[in-house]
Amino acid sequence: VAYGDRVRLQGVNLQKPQSATNPGAFDMRNFLYNQGYFAQVSIRNPEQITLAGSGAGNPLVRLAETIKSNILMTIKKTLPFPESSFLGGVLLGLRSGLSTEIKDTFRAAGVSHVLAVSGLHVTIITLFFMGILNLLRLPRTSCFVIIICALILFTLITGARPSTVRAAIMNSVTLLFFYYRGIKLDRSFLLGISVAALFILGRNPRLLTEASFLFSFSAVLSLALLTRPIHDLCCRYLRGFFRI
Repeated sequence: VAYGDRVRLQGVNLQKPQSATNPGAFDMRNFLYNQGYFAQVSIRNPEQITLAGSGAGNPLVRLAETIKSNILMTIKKTLPFPESSFLGGVLLGLRSGLSTEIKDTFRAAGVSHVLAVSGLHVTIITLFFMGILNLLRLPRTSCFVIIICALILFTLITGARPSTVRAAIMNSVTLLFFYYRGIKLDRSFLLGISVAALFILGRNPRLLTEASFLFSFSAVLSLALLTRPIHDLCCRYLRGFFRI
Protein backbone atom coordinates (compact mmCIF):
# COMPACT_ATOMS: atom_id res chain seq x y z
CA VAL A 1 0.00 0.00 0.00
CA ALA A 2 1.53 3.31 -1.11
CA TYR A 3 0.53 6.95 -0.90
CA GLY A 4 -2.52 7.70 -3.06
CA ASP A 5 -3.90 4.16 -2.94
CA ARG A 6 -7.57 3.68 -2.03
CA VAL A 7 -8.16 0.66 0.17
CA ARG A 8 -11.19 -1.25 1.41
CA LEU A 9 -11.06 -2.72 4.91
CA GLN A 10 -13.02 -5.82 5.85
CA GLY A 11 -13.70 -7.29 9.25
CA VAL A 12 -12.40 -4.30 11.23
CA ASN A 13 -14.00 -2.07 13.82
CA LEU A 14 -13.39 1.65 14.22
CA GLN A 15 -12.30 2.48 17.74
CA LYS A 16 -11.58 5.70 19.54
CA PRO A 17 -7.94 6.12 20.62
CA GLN A 18 -7.23 5.34 24.24
CA SER A 19 -7.32 8.32 26.58
CA ALA A 20 -5.01 8.92 29.53
CA THR A 21 -5.52 6.40 32.32
CA ASN A 22 -3.87 8.56 35.00
CA PRO A 23 -4.24 12.31 35.59
CA GLY A 24 -1.39 14.18 33.97
CA ALA A 25 -0.22 11.18 31.92
CA PHE A 26 0.21 11.16 28.16
CA ASP A 27 -3.18 11.30 26.46
CA MET A 28 -3.01 9.40 23.16
CA ARG A 29 -6.59 10.32 22.22
CA ASN A 30 -6.00 14.04 22.65
CA PHE A 31 -2.65 13.81 20.82
CA LEU A 32 -4.19 12.08 17.80
CA TYR A 33 -7.17 14.45 17.80
CA ASN A 34 -4.77 17.39 17.54
CA GLN A 35 -3.12 15.70 14.55
CA GLY A 36 -6.49 15.21 12.82
CA TYR A 37 -7.00 11.49 13.59
CA PHE A 38 -10.27 10.54 15.27
CA ALA A 39 -10.40 6.73 15.04
CA GLN A 40 -8.11 3.75 14.63
CA VAL A 41 -8.36 0.13 13.49
CA SER A 42 -6.30 -3.00 14.08
CA ILE A 43 -5.27 -5.10 11.08
CA ARG A 44 -4.61 -8.74 11.97
CA ASN A 45 -3.93 -10.23 8.52
CA PRO A 46 -3.36 -8.99 4.94
CA GLU A 47 -6.69 -10.40 3.74
CA GLN A 48 -8.49 -7.59 5.58
CA ILE A 49 -7.05 -5.01 3.14
CA THR A 50 -8.16 -4.85 -0.49
CA LEU A 51 -6.71 -2.37 -2.98
CA ALA A 52 -9.59 -0.40 -4.50
CA GLY A 53 -7.61 1.98 -6.71
CA SER A 54 -4.49 4.09 -7.00
CA GLY A 55 -3.28 7.40 -8.33
CA ALA A 56 -5.13 9.67 -5.91
CA GLY A 57 -3.56 12.29 -3.69
CA ASN A 58 -1.31 15.28 -4.21
CA PRO A 59 1.27 14.85 -7.04
CA LEU A 60 3.88 16.81 -5.09
CA VAL A 61 3.45 14.57 -2.04
CA ARG A 62 3.63 11.52 -4.32
CA LEU A 63 6.93 12.82 -5.75
CA ALA A 64 8.27 13.34 -2.23
CA GLU A 65 7.24 9.81 -1.23
CA THR A 66 9.01 8.40 -4.30
CA ILE A 67 12.22 10.26 -3.48
CA LYS A 68 11.95 9.11 0.13
CA SER A 69 11.57 5.47 -0.94
CA ASN A 70 14.58 5.70 -3.27
CA ILE A 71 16.75 7.28 -0.56
CA LEU A 72 15.70 4.63 1.96
CA MET A 73 16.41 1.84 -0.51
CA THR A 74 19.88 3.27 -1.21
CA ILE A 75 20.62 3.48 2.51
CA LYS A 76 19.57 -0.15 3.05
CA LYS A 77 21.71 -1.35 0.12
CA THR A 78 24.87 0.53 1.15
CA LEU A 79 24.84 0.26 4.96
CA PRO A 80 24.33 -2.72 7.26
CA PHE A 81 21.86 -2.82 10.13
CA PRO A 82 21.72 -1.00 12.58
CA GLU A 83 23.71 1.79 10.87
CA SER A 84 21.13 1.96 8.07
CA SER A 85 18.23 2.38 10.51
CA PHE A 86 20.13 5.08 12.40
CA LEU A 87 20.80 7.05 9.19
CA GLY A 88 17.16 6.64 8.17
CA GLY A 89 16.10 8.07 11.53
CA VAL A 90 18.47 11.03 11.41
CA LEU A 91 17.97 11.88 7.73
CA LEU A 92 14.33 11.00 7.15
CA GLY A 93 12.86 10.92 10.66
CA LEU A 94 12.02 7.20 10.40
CA ARG A 95 12.17 5.55 13.82
CA SER A 96 10.25 2.38 12.99
CA GLY A 97 13.40 0.55 11.89
CA LEU A 98 15.33 1.30 15.08
CA SER A 99 15.65 -1.48 17.59
CA THR A 100 14.39 -1.05 21.14
CA GLU A 101 17.96 -1.25 22.41
CA ILE A 102 19.08 1.70 20.28
CA LYS A 103 16.05 3.77 21.29
CA ASP A 104 16.66 3.04 24.97
CA THR A 105 20.36 3.91 24.60
CA PHE A 106 19.61 7.30 23.04
CA ARG A 107 16.89 7.95 25.62
CA ALA A 108 19.24 7.10 28.50
CA ALA A 109 21.93 9.39 27.07
CA GLY A 110 19.42 12.23 26.72
CA VAL A 111 19.96 12.63 22.96
CA SER A 112 16.72 11.18 21.56
CA HIS A 113 16.13 14.49 19.78
CA VAL A 114 18.94 13.57 17.37
CA LEU A 115 16.58 11.02 15.80
CA ALA A 116 13.86 13.61 15.21
CA VAL A 117 13.99 15.77 12.09
CA SER A 118 13.81 19.36 13.31
CA GLY A 119 14.75 22.91 12.43
CA LEU A 120 18.45 22.11 12.57
CA HIS A 121 18.13 19.75 9.61
CA VAL A 122 16.20 22.36 7.61
CA THR A 123 18.81 25.02 8.37
CA ILE A 124 21.60 22.67 7.28
CA ILE A 125 19.75 22.01 4.00
CA THR A 126 19.33 25.77 3.49
CA LEU A 127 23.01 26.54 4.13
CA PHE A 128 24.10 23.63 1.94
CA PHE A 129 22.13 24.87 -1.07
CA MET A 130 23.20 28.47 -0.42
CA GLY A 131 26.85 27.43 -0.53
CA ILE A 132 26.48 25.30 -3.68
CA LEU A 133 24.43 27.91 -5.55
CA ASN A 134 26.82 30.72 -4.58
CA LEU A 135 29.71 28.70 -6.01
CA LEU A 136 27.73 28.32 -9.24
CA ARG A 137 27.20 32.12 -9.27
CA LEU A 138 23.53 31.85 -10.11
CA PRO A 139 21.28 34.93 -9.86
CA ARG A 140 19.74 35.55 -6.45
CA THR A 141 16.23 35.04 -7.73
CA SER A 142 17.11 31.63 -9.14
CA CYS A 143 18.89 30.67 -5.92
CA PHE A 144 15.86 31.65 -3.85
CA VAL A 145 13.46 29.60 -5.99
CA ILE A 146 15.72 26.52 -5.92
CA ILE A 147 16.17 26.73 -2.14
CA ILE A 148 12.41 27.09 -1.58
CA CYS A 149 11.70 24.05 -3.78
CA ALA A 150 14.33 22.03 -1.91
CA LEU A 151 12.85 22.98 1.47
CA ILE A 152 9.32 22.08 0.35
CA LEU A 153 10.46 18.67 -0.88
CA PHE A 154 12.46 17.99 2.29
CA THR A 155 9.49 18.98 4.45
CA LEU A 156 7.18 16.60 2.58
CA ILE A 157 9.74 13.80 2.58
CA THR A 158 10.11 13.95 6.36
CA GLY A 159 6.37 13.97 7.03
CA ALA A 160 5.66 17.73 7.29
CA ARG A 161 5.91 17.79 11.09
CA PRO A 162 5.18 21.13 12.80
CA SER A 163 8.84 21.68 13.71
CA THR A 164 9.95 21.04 10.11
CA VAL A 165 7.19 23.21 8.63
CA ARG A 166 8.06 25.97 11.07
CA ALA A 167 11.74 25.86 10.14
CA ALA A 168 11.06 25.70 6.39
CA ILE A 169 8.74 28.72 6.45
CA MET A 170 11.03 30.62 8.79
CA ASN A 171 14.09 30.03 6.62
CA SER A 172 12.19 31.00 3.47
CA VAL A 173 10.78 34.23 4.92
CA THR A 174 14.13 35.13 6.51
CA LEU A 175 15.93 34.68 3.19
CA LEU A 176 13.28 36.73 1.41
CA PHE A 177 13.42 39.72 3.76
CA PHE A 178 17.16 39.59 4.52
CA TYR A 179 18.60 39.04 1.05
CA TYR A 180 16.01 40.67 -1.14
CA ARG A 181 14.56 43.44 1.05
CA GLY A 182 17.63 44.40 3.07
CA ILE A 183 15.90 43.99 6.46
CA LYS A 184 18.22 43.18 9.37
CA LEU A 185 18.70 39.51 10.16
CA ASP A 186 17.14 39.61 13.64
CA ARG A 187 14.02 41.39 12.35
CA SER A 188 13.78 39.01 9.40
CA PHE A 189 14.03 36.16 11.89
CA LEU A 190 11.08 37.48 13.91
CA LEU A 191 9.03 37.97 10.77
CA GLY A 192 9.77 34.39 9.73
CA ILE A 193 8.66 33.00 13.11
CA SER A 194 5.42 35.00 12.98
CA VAL A 195 4.53 33.87 9.46
CA ALA A 196 5.33 30.24 10.33
CA ALA A 197 3.12 30.33 13.44
CA LEU A 198 0.20 31.88 11.53
CA PHE A 199 0.50 29.32 8.73
CA ILE A 200 0.65 26.28 11.04
CA LEU A 201 -2.15 27.44 13.35
CA GLY A 202 -4.25 28.49 10.38
CA ARG A 203 -4.15 24.91 9.10
CA ASN A 204 -4.65 23.28 12.49
CA PRO A 205 -5.40 25.51 15.51
CA ARG A 206 -5.44 22.46 17.82
CA LEU A 207 -1.64 22.33 17.63
CA LEU A 208 -1.49 25.36 19.91
CA THR A 209 -1.97 23.05 22.91
CA GLU A 210 0.77 20.63 21.84
CA ALA A 211 3.99 20.70 23.85
CA SER A 212 6.09 20.16 20.70
CA PHE A 213 4.62 23.29 19.09
CA LEU A 214 5.02 25.43 22.20
CA PHE A 215 8.57 24.30 22.99
CA SER A 216 9.70 24.57 19.38
CA PHE A 217 8.49 28.14 18.90
CA SER A 218 9.52 29.21 22.40
CA ALA A 219 13.08 27.99 21.87
CA VAL A 220 13.47 29.67 18.49
CA LEU A 221 11.84 32.89 19.68
CA SER A 222 14.19 32.98 22.68
CA LEU A 223 17.17 32.62 20.36
CA ALA A 224 15.90 35.43 18.17
CA LEU A 225 15.31 37.81 21.08
CA LEU A 226 18.24 36.98 23.36
CA THR A 227 21.14 36.19 21.02
CA ARG A 228 22.10 39.78 20.18
CA PRO A 229 21.77 41.20 23.76
CA ILE A 230 23.81 38.31 25.18
CA HIS A 231 26.40 38.69 22.41
CA ASP A 232 26.72 42.44 23.04
CA LEU A 233 27.01 41.84 26.79
CA CYS A 234 29.74 39.26 26.31
CA CYS A 235 31.59 41.51 23.86
CA ARG A 236 31.58 44.26 26.50
CA TYR A 237 32.87 42.20 29.40
CA LEU A 238 34.64 39.29 27.68
CA ARG A 239 36.29 40.95 24.71
CA GLY A 240 39.04 38.38 24.38
CA PHE A 241 36.55 35.58 23.72
CA PHE A 242 33.71 37.22 21.76
CA ARG A 243 35.28 40.09 19.88
CA ILE A 244 35.56 39.43 16.14
